[in-house]
Amino acid sequence: MTTAIAPETVNLLKGIALFVFIAIFLGVVLRLLMRRREHDRRMARLPLDDTPTHRRRAERREDQS
Repeated sequence: MTTAIAPETVNLLKGIALFVFIAIFLGVVLRLLMRRREHDRRMARLPLDDTPTHRRRAERREDQS
């Protein structure tokens, strides 16, 4: 004997899945819009930057103070 899922249950699950998808999508978009541009620039330069990590950290500390 097979048990079928009621159409109302399927529709409810579809609605929940859609809500979760939209919430995650909006969260990702907001996170991208709210992040610092300096971080993006630094990450873009990272593959090309030959400066040792400890020197970059020291330079950033000097810039912040």
